[in-house]
Amino acid sequence: MMIVLFPDKQTLPLISQVGGKGFNLIKMSRLGLNVPPGFILTSHFFTPWFKQLQQTAAWETFIKNRGDAEQLQQLCTDLKAITARYTLDAKQLKNLHDGLAKYPDISLFAVRSSSPEEDCDNASFAGVYDTVLGVNKQNLPAAIRDVFSSCLDPRVLSYKAQHHAGLSMPNMAIVIQKQIRSESAGMAFSINPLNNDYDELVINANFGLGETLVSGSASPDIFIINQPSKQLVSKTLGAKECCLQLNKEGGTTLTTTEPAQQFSISDTQALAIMEATQKIASHYQQAMDIEWALEKDCLYLLQARPITTHNVLPLKLCTRPTARRRLYFDITLSVQGFHKPLSPFTSDIFVRVIKAATHEMLGKHMVDDVSKALPFCASGRLYLNLSNVLHLLPSARIIQAIRCMDGLAATALEEANLDR
Repeated sequence: MMIVLFPDKQTLPLISQVGGKGFNLIKMSRLGLNVPPGFILTSHFFTPWFKQLQQTAAWETFIKNRGDAEQLQQLCTDLKAITARYTLDAKQLKNLHDGLAKYPDISLFAVRSSSPEEDCDNASFAGVYDTVLGVNKQNLPAAIRDVFSSCLDPRVLSYKAQHHAGLSMPNMAIVIQKQIRSESAGMAFSINPLNNDYDELVINANFGLGETLVSGSASPDIFIINQPSKQLVSKTLGAKECCLQLNKEGGTTLTTTEPAQQFSISDTQALAIMEATQKIASHYQQAMDIEWALEKDCLYLLQARPITTHNVLPLKLCTRPTARRRLYFDITLSVQGFHKPLSPFTSDIFVRVIKAATHEMLGKHMVDDVSKALPFCASGRLYLNLSNVLHLLPSARIIQAIRCMDGLAATALEEANLDR
């Protein structure tokens, strides 16, 4: 299978065939969400190119020296110089033409990477691979080659190494999707990634295409919405220093702008983006990061991926929506310096010690009910319920004690809104 169309009711393909981005686009389209149509050139489509590459002396040199960070830049440059000369063979061209059959000649497309390691639970690869926007049919082969070559970029291989992904067997699929001529675009996060607030949804927005936010070249408008109440908590006007616009005949134009005096989306549009993001997060049962675009007030969803940078809370630590928040101190991290969870055996020892100590001092066990506990264990980590401690001691004394162990945690507590 060299090509997969979407939306389509055929059997859901494997991630190894269509990559993380393509797999998520297919799933979103099957949820009834408004995903621009397109097709995926599967990893099998690019097998001939990988076979050619693996037969070169440059590839042999890369395999021998891929662990040498100082040589990585030159090794990748040599490989990309080879792939820059690749052309589509007859079978590849036929599959590409089949995918394009229903689109008029004036159509424009977005060409994006879809590596099997991309947009997954433990690694997003956001902004690492190349994307080519506003591509007409004539220029699609060159755009496909450019995006394919980006799998050999030093930043991609370095990111893979950081996440313990193999470098010796590269794999790549590519998404070709109808280009949306968006007036506004951006990203949305189903939880607040800055403070780990599960009740807050965050939207970043700018005029034009969304690549200015993915690349970090523009400061976006920021909307924060309380999800249980569907009320706007805050909105911050971004400078929006630049704007990427789609050209009529293809390609894009980046223009610098004066600091914008108006928001790029309305409050009503922000709520619509929130609802679509919630539907995706509910389906995946995890925190999600989406990319969206608005064209003539119609909302399109361009991709979705798990948020990989937030702190996943054990269910017993989560408060009900609209309930008063609880503040926790991670003893395992701040005091013991352990990033990974404790073993079940060690956790059980801590639970027994805490039970014995609280029974001796207070006459009852205070560890099973998190809402009433002081220290307690959850998912292999030892926590302190600071909300309860604050009923016993003034915050200044608690901050002073924590500062002896973890200065950053003490500063965060000083800045925390304890009334929430």
